[in-house]
Amino acid sequence: MLIVDAKFIHGSELCALIAVDENDRILWQFASDECYGTWYSFLVRFSPPEVVVADGHKGMYHFVKRWWPNTAFQRCHFHMVSLVVHYLSRNPKDEAGKDILNLLYRLKHIKSHEEKNKWLTLHRIWEKQYEKVFNERAETGGFRYGKLRSVRFIMRRAIPNLFTYLDYPGCPNTTNLVEGWVNTAIAEGLRRHRGLHLSQKKTLVSIILSNLSRNSREKPTRKFP
Repeated sequence: MLIVDAKFIHGSELCALIAVDENDRILWQFASDECYGTWYSFLVRFSPPEVVVADGHKGMYHFVKRWWPNTAFQRCHFHMVSLVVHYLSRNPKDEAGKDILNLLYRLKHIKSHEEKNKWLTLHRIWEKQYEKVFNERAETGGFRYGKLRSVRFIMRRAIPNLFTYLDYPGCPNTTNLVEGWVNTAIAEGLRRHRGLHLSQKKTLVSIILSNLSRNSREKPTRKFP
């Protein structure tokens, strides 16, 4: 299993592509951007894992599907909620927006295929209930609720990869291990050493990741050139 994420450390000029395996081993590579090409450069050296947990970034997802066709993909629930909130806000005014957010918040409670199927039924009901809203036109001719339509599209694309964890014991349904452990350590280090230029930040982040341990257990790390 691999849990992967990208952490930007110098504006949009530099990021660290990060992977954590099932043994809490951290692997990383610096990149100028997060895209298919940089994910390929980083991950092509890995043996295909059984499952990848990621935020659903297009470049990462396309790499997995093309080069690791037998690897299962789990989309991060936290990022899924954040993406929908980006479109609708945390307090949407319309009922369709409120209902889909409430449905997404229920993802964290799903522990079985039976609960998954109930959730999927509720999602289908949501689509059917607000079908007229999705198709409503404004006076200008465009769709009145374009953001809701975008959310509907996002949900349709994401659903096949939302419940992979149910088939893989021990697989998380979020990238919180990387976000809350690795990325937090990087952010704290950069906060304490403000004013560094790009090369200095690379050195600092390398030191942080090379020495990072979890639960007081030293874990081997590896930086890819």
